[in-house]
Amino acid sequence: MKFILATTLFLALTGSLWAIEDTPENRAKEADAYLQAVPAKELVDSMTEKLASSVPEAQRDLFKSMMTKHLDLNALADAQKAALVKVFTAGEIESMKNFYGSADGKSVLKKMSSYMAELMPTVQSQLMKAAQAAEQEVKTSNGQPSNQ
Repeated sequence: MKFILATTLFLALTGSLWAIEDTPENRAKEADAYLQAVPAKELVDSMTEKLASSVPEAQRDLFKSMMTKHLDLNALADAQKAALVKVFTAGEIESMKNFYGSADGKSVLKKMSSYMAELMPTVQSQLMKAAQAAEQEVKTSNGQPSNQ
């Protein structure tokens, strides 16, 4: 029993040895792996499909073609990599790669624009309410009468 306890304690204390060291080089390496698992083209294709659904059916193919014809996927991938390296740690990028590279993760990415479309009207209305309340509070604190 003491051996198991000691081994568990040792592994817990040395667990960080197996973690990816957060260096610029490791961030770049993990960003490259992420972009292999989740290519920029997949994101563009998903976004284009979502947008195309709002275009009349007779014009969808033309719309899709125009959305991607002049799009520089290499520039997009370079920007993605730079942002990943700047914002996330090597471990976080690895975790995103593992999740978004999985079947469930790919499904989540495809559904994200629909999720945001469902959520945005509420976010916008709540932001408007908050802005109006803040404006009213400022007016009231400056001695101006309330319009209520």
